[in-house]
Amino acid sequence: MRARPITLTAADAELAACRQHPELDWFPGSGQVADAAAAKAVCHACPVEAPCLEAALAQAEANDHGILGGTGRRERIRIRAARRRAARLKAAR
Repeated sequence: MRARPITLTAADAELAACRQHPELDWFPGSGQVADAAAAKAVCHACPVEAPCLEAALAQAEANDHGILGGTGRRERIRIRAARRRAARLKAAR
């Protein structure tokens, strides 16, 4: 049985800084480093960055796109992999 995906609460979604910046490209393509950096800067100042990142990490990798929780898709892939490695090491003890 798979765990239910974590989602932001309605209250957290209301506080999300990205709501105040519709002009930013939250789904930059490869090579759009400046756009990604601008979106991530907003995330890093956001009061709900941590729960947003956890919600993003809970998504299936196939549906994972854009800047979420101050990270891009590749960063979230690395975080998931590191967490899986840590869980395996802990289980092996």
